[in-house]
Amino acid sequence: MAASLGQEHVETHLNLALVYERQNRLPEALREITISRRLVPEDPDARKANALICAEINDLSCVNEIWIELIRTAPDYAPARRNIAILHGRTTLIRQWQNRDLSDSPSRVAAGQIVSGLLQNGSVTRVSR
Repeated sequence: MAASLGQEHVETHLNLALVYERQNRLPEALREITISRRLVPEDPDARKANALICAEINDLSCVNEIWIELIRTAPDYAPARRNIAILHGRTTLIRQWQNRDLSDSPSRVAAGQIVSGLLQNGSVTRVSR
């Protein structure tokens, strides 16, 4: 139980979420991720796990929102850039980002331009909760 492990530690809830996800107990996994994100809202690992669990329950609007949020707040977080590109089938964009990963990290301006381009061409949409 989370309480006996330390309910105020983000790692406790993140680890429980991963265990539940591996057991295909997705509602419990999502509950633990939600608690984890409440404790440390900007934790990229918790947000990434949240997106992956949303993908498993086929909530693509949730996945889309989380990846875009991650790109906006942490433009150097490569998993978010790759996964939003995969989500929208943009293999050219994936290659572009991989090339940037091999050289300099992209700037916030570059990440903003990528997100803006995706929003403008209709590849992704803004989702509000």
